[in-house]
Amino acid sequence: MHLFFENISINMFKHWSGTFFKDQSLNSEQYILDSQTWKQIGQIMNECRKQIPLEFERSLRNIYKHHNGFKAVEWSDWITVYSIPFLLNKLPSRYVTMLYYLILIISEFKIKNVIKNIFRYLKGWAKFVRAVQKCLQFTLTSNDFDEVRQLLLEFYKHYER
Repeated sequence: MHLFFENISINMFKHWSGTFFKDQSLNSEQYILDSQTWKQIGQIMNECRKQIPLEFERSLRNIYKHHNGFKAVEWSDWITVYSIPFLLNKLPSRYVTMLYYLILIISEFKIKNVIKNIFRYLKGWAKFVRAVQKCLQFTLTSNDFDEVRQLLLEFYKHYER
């Protein structure tokens, strides 16, 4: 819980929001989402509250406004359910644009190449998300442990690059 939900998720949010390093010159703009984008993600999250059943333990909160107060369960939900869809089309436009995506499809490129370009900056994160989802299963086989280990190693390597 502490490693995934109260460490990595928070630090990745800080990277994506450009607040990980105190010295702003160390923050790489390749993966930083501007404040306006985070506000938009937060607003969408807040609007989604009406659509989420009350049976869920904790209702969705605006990540932009409330990330400092997120509990482990909220970070868990962010990782496993919300992060990929909310971050997918929010990457800086010079890296991923919907127009570029459509041009690639219209030009009959292989879907695999399209996905590869779209997920360039989420590729490693997607491996982390899958590892966390696996770890949250009620039972794990030895193959699951091996898969989790491999996914986390791939996330680490991607992050270090």
